[in-house]
Amino acid sequence: MATGSGKTLLLHAHLQQVLYYLDTRRNPAALVDRPDQRREFANILLITPNEGLPAQHLDELQLSGLDGALLIEDRGGGRFLGPRIHVIEIHKPADAPSADGVSIPLAELGEHNLVFADEGHKVAGSEAQTWKNRQKALSKSGFLLEYSATFQQAAGSADNAAC
Repeated sequence: MATGSGKTLLLHAHLQQVLYYLDTRRNPAALVDRPDQRREFANILLITPNEGLPAQHLDELQLSGLDGALLIEDRGGGRFLGPRIHVIEIHKPADAPSADGVSIPLAELGEHNLVFADEGHKVAGSEAQTWKNRQKALSKSGFLLEYSATFQQAAGSADNAAC
């Protein structure tokens, strides 16, 4: 979908749809498979390609009646309570924490996540494969939905993910 065509609206509609099915417990095993048999995600992550988009998503989540927060700012006590959507910029999930505290180790987030990747194709070069590996790790035992600007970019992103 091209810029301005409604990807954000579609992403939020899909988010509401997944939350509905989790709340009504209709086929939750199709969404998340955990060894402890809990049919819920550890985190709901909305990952953006740059630092400007999290604020836009948070505004849109609020307008949609959804509870969202920046993951970097919401790492304390109620993080795993309720269906709070955590918005994070694509470069913040990392293999190890940064000295300045602006990255989050992948191990801390786990693999049982519902991940929405907004414009995941925008990472280029050698970073693209690193991001794809992190994306796979975050959603390994969860569910991943990626939204890209064009079919070619989405297809290329899928091809890279299969490598």
